[in-house]
Amino acid sequence: LSVGPNPSISHAEAPSAQQNQVGHTDQSKAPPIKRLDQDRALVGDVLVNRRTKRIEVPAEVNMTRGILEYYGVGADGKLHESVLKINAVASHIHLALILAGYEPSEYSPRDPKTYKRTLIKRGSLLRLYIKWRPQGIDRDQWVPAEEWLYHREVDAPPKPSPYEFKGSVIDRDGYVADNFKSIIGLIDDATVVLAPTVDTGNPYQGDQLGYEIYSSAIPPKGTPLTLVIQEASKKEIKEVAHYESELQALRELRRQQRIARNKLKPLPPPPTFELNLRLDARSKLSYAQVDQYTILINQTKTQSNH
Repeated sequence: LSVGPNPSISHAEAPSAQQNQVGHTDQSKAPPIKRLDQDRALVGDVLVNRRTKRIEVPAEVNMTRGILEYYGVGADGKLHESVLKINAVASHIHLALILAGYEPSEYSPRDPKTYKRTLIKRGSLLRLYIKWRPQGIDRDQWVPAEEWLYHREVDAPPKPSPYEFKGSVIDRDGYVADNFKSIIGLIDDATVVLAPTVDTGNPYQGDQLGYEIYSSAIPPKGTPLTLVIQEASKKEIKEVAHYESELQALRELRRQQRIARNKLKPLPPPPTFELNLRLDARSKLSYAQVDQYTILINQTKTQSNH
């Protein structure tokens, strides 16, 4: 890491053109990098350690109950559905990850008809931890980020699993995650910096889909903390596929259980209804008896030629 009075990165370490653009939304300014020692540097408010490949991001508890679409968003992001409020710029987190040696996902250009992108190469897989100091305790507490989530489908916190360095996207207005403030997603969202590797569904689309805040585990709103991002182990990466297959099996079991329960339910009575008919001398009426209900049917309305 070559950082001096005017921060720069040597040619051998320079990110690709797209990665290099992410350093700051305003391309006319150099990324705010400050060297601390041989291994550590600050990218804005984000601490990166190139030796340990660890990133530390300042944040705070944003909410203590409710359903979620994001784990972390910026101050002006979707705070009504995020565990954390991230007190750092999304593009600074992206640049810090690159300086630590991680790689964002690579996609094909968007299809002009469908606007979809095809994944060419999956980004680095990372683990998230929370470091904070509870009131009355004189040492830091460390927990996996998943301990503050409640998995609605398994009725418990989810198993720890990696997040993908997705890298958001760049459009005509710059780095999209800087504009939308969406940094760590819990649903499928192309604009986030980090995305989950396990799909639990969207909580707005079903009572057993997605995540809620694990209210009994999370500290009070506003509690300051550090979000720690580090490399996922090979074992953790290998377990992702196994975890996803477990979830699929659970979904199928619950689907079969719902079908069985529905078969045991008595059929509901027919809804009450009224027929508002305009009757006149040319209306032809008939009556039909269906079980205990008498239905008045206006079969035809003939037009007299006389």
